[in-house]
Amino acid sequence: MRVLLAALGLLVAVAWPALAADPAPQPAPITLDQIHRLMTGTWQNTADTRFTRQLNADGTSVDRYEGDESATSVGTWKLFEGTALPRELAARKVPAEGLYMTLAEHGDLYLFAVTAVAPQAMEMINIDRRQALRFERLK
Repeated sequence: MRVLLAALGLLVAVAWPALAADPAPQPAPITLDQIHRLMTGTWQNTADTRFTRQLNADGTSVDRYEGDESATSVGTWKLFEGTALPRELAARKVPAEGLYMTLAEHGDLYLFAVTAVAPQAMEMINIDRRQALRFERLK
């Protein structure tokens, strides 16, 4: 019995510091490329289900409004971190820790703060209009 207790005590004395010093592994941070792939697809606005936004992997985009072909708008989209503002936005003041998307259509450049992205849902804020947008994935 003494031998068993001594062995158990030695095991605890050796293993305990190693267990305490080795916290659970942290998940790797998600990359901008992974977010870009996650955002690629066709999204339906939850407040106005007639509006869809298609974000293509090649950086092109198509905004559509069901029932109004003249409202279809083709453009481009870019995703970036607040620490890496594109040249055309250098004068803008945005939090460095944020994630942002630009959408260029018809000579206009729209700036969005991306606030949530999941496989089936996405949320962003149109910064200039101070408008929250929520989308659900269609494709």
